[in-house]
Amino acid sequence: MPQALLPIFPDGLTLINNIVGFQREKEKIFYFLGQAVLYQHEEKDEKSFRYITSQLVINGTVTQAEIVRALKVSPRSVQRYVKKMRKGGAEAIFAKKKARKATVFTPEVIEQIIKKTESGKTKSKIAKELNIKYDTLLKGIKRNNILLKKKLKFQN
Repeated sequence: MPQALLPIFPDGLTLINNIVGFQREKEKIFYFLGQAVLYQHEEKDEKSFRYITSQLVINGTVTQAEIVRALKVSPRSVQRYVKKMRKGGAEAIFAKKKARKATVFTPEVIEQIIKKTESGKTKSKIAKELNIKYDTLLKGIKRNNILLKKKLKFQN
């Protein structure tokens, strides 16, 4: 799984460009326009960081390149969140990720697997008959996507 690259917030005021800067103070980050505080967020609050930096870019206050240089984040992540913000607003930044669902294991397929197991068929035969990859069937069983009515013993 890819690891998120967190921004680097040094102590003291750091300029993003000639009018916007940020400063870390007591685990909070403050963004300044001149001497006025524009935004603030907790140092570890990634979603607020993404929202604020995207907002600064969209408003034309800073460029994406200036964010990348000043905060040492990847250009692709800045592009991704600016695009997300333009398309869906703040909700897109703060929304929870959608969980993927196992589309292979529909209720009908699960019922067929249970019936074939009860009749004594092996996992490999069941996978072939239902046109499911063997590994996918094993993962479904392991992750409990396939809830068996009884404790059935599979044969290999």
